[in-house]
Amino acid sequence: MRTLLVVAVVAVVLVGIFGSFSGMNLFSMIVAIVAISVFGGVLREFVKNKRNVDSAAQKELAEIKQRIAQIEADIGDIKEQIADFIIKQI
Repeated sequence: MRTLLVVAVVAVVLVGIFGSFSGMNLFSMIVAIVAISVFGGVLREFVKNKRNVDSAAQKELAEIKQRIAQIEADIGDIKEQIADFIIKQI
């Protein structure tokens, strides 16, 4: 949906710059096609990189959650050992 909106905005800008599509000369049409192609390629790479970043962030989040769970388990064991030690001292 976002991509469609961006394409529509680019088309409106190009129409504004070059008048109407029917009034374009050959050079203007070539410039418009190249601009749309380049912009589309840049947009596609941006979306790919965003997906990769999101995937990497999800992996890091999963690792952090796993580490926190391990730390919580270790703290529970330490509490138990301290409680046993205190009971033995009494």
